Amino acid sequence: MNNIYKYNSLNSTNNKYKVKYSNLKKSNKSNKKSLLFSSIEPIISDIINLFEEEHILGISIFQTDDNIYILIGESHHKLEKETNKSFYRIYKDMIGGKYSINNIDVFVESQINLEPLINTKNLSEYKFDDNERTDESFRRITNFKPVNNLNINPHYIDIRDNSIYFWLDLAFRSNSEEKNEIIKNIFILINDNYIRYLKKLIESIIIEIKNKEKVKNLMDFINYTTEFLINREEIFETNKIITYDELSFLSGLVINPYILAKIYSTKSPIKIFYGGLNHITMIDKELKEHENIQVYFSKFKDQ
Repeated sequence: MNNIYKYNSLNSTNNKYKVKYSNLKKSNKSNKKSLLFSSIEPIISDIINLFEEEHILGISIFQTDDNIYILIGESHHKLEKETNKSFYRIYKDMIGGKYSINNIDVFVESQINLEPLINTKNLSEYKFDDNERTDESFRRITNFKPVNNLNINPHYIDIRDNSIYFWLDLAFRSNSEEKNEIIKNIFILINDNYIRYLKKLIESIIIEIKNKEKVKNLMDFINYTTEFLINREEIFETNKIITYDELSFLSGLVINPYILAKIYSTKSPIKIFYGGLNHITMIDKELKEHENIQVYFSKFKDQ
């Protein structure tokens, strides 16, 4: 478990699960679960088509005893204005009533918390803006209510302060002495501030998680994440060696336990998590490690 965050092993983790389809008629799952999965097959087909168009970087679709999970890894900055080739297109169709589905939670990894704006506007008033970037379009579409009182709930779940990336860029443009001092302070920001705030946020939502085993798994995940980040700080203090990509990875890693807490805390049977590939990979591994699962599709592209 301690090795799940080894940065250099991400690619091998991505390739751990092979593409796998399952015939539900041969499964021992209940008819209810089979019908639930059948109801979302059109969504799954459309998501896989986006993957084949090479705009989605990773997909994992699997079923546990309680839920169906669809994890989608995407890169906003690569998509830029090719919005209709992103998960945005699927989400817009979902709330527009294209699919015969209901009771879905959609978790969005985002640097801007828009919870107060979610589901407040009439979808008939929505107009596509060709000048928007993909991430801007997605944030705006979640302001609109689903049609026909569909229970489709988006959740923004990122706690990061983007100023950390200003310091990250500055560090790797500075001379060696200044660089090391800035990186030292980035670790202080992550381990002394972000982790502390993260734990307080989780405390506020953990009461919504009724399954004791999931609570235990979550607390273990928090502890492993904290220990890993502290350990990586100690390694840097010893050898003063770290790459830009690894420090960026660590800066994002801090939110993974909060993502898992939010996913566990909601009651909808279908859960879609849409975010960066690194987050998707780690949450995918954590969910699969503790659940009885049946994998339907799982594939990740090398970045």
